[in-house]
Amino acid sequence: MTNIWSSSTLSTYLNNDYYNTLENNAKEQIILSEWGAGKVAYYNSNLEEQIKNYENSTKWNGKIALISASEYIRTNSDKTNCGNFKLMDSNRSSCKSKNWLYTNSNYWTISPTTGLSLPAVFAVVTAGYLSENAVVNNNAVRPTLYLSSDIKITGGTGTQSDPYEISL
Repeated sequence: MTNIWSSSTLSTYLNNDYYNTLENNAKEQIILSEWGAGKVAYYNSNLEEQIKNYENSTKWNGKIALISASEYIRTNSDKTNCGNFKLMDSNRSSCKSKNWLYTNSNYWTISPTTGLSLPAVFAVVTAGYLSENAVVNNNAVRPTLYLSSDIKITGGTGTQSDPYEISL
């Protein structure tokens, strides 16, 4: 099954042009991964079913992609009130303050939507929730990747002024 992501200029750009700008030691730390890129239904109340039956129904392999809609939901620390699409939509203002991926800007996910007839994917919007957006909208791109399990994290406290050091 083909999806918007696998045939997009963005996936080509991230995995070729952008990837090739990285230093060799950084490239060695990034692993080829399988990404769930299947269509996602808005306002779903069962996140695990959503991931298994929809998001993971289509896979894409690459080194750099975008977060999925479910990954945005899972990074919220308040699972009781924000742990699925329906809850997040009902508790928008409180959910955004408890999600460490919230940035007060619009940015794309890898997850296409089942809700619109034109090509559309979910985006994280400034209000802090996931919204169905036509692919013609101007949203930011926040690349994501998986690091090798062989890496070592040393030094630093993980803050901006004292970051961790990552090496193989």
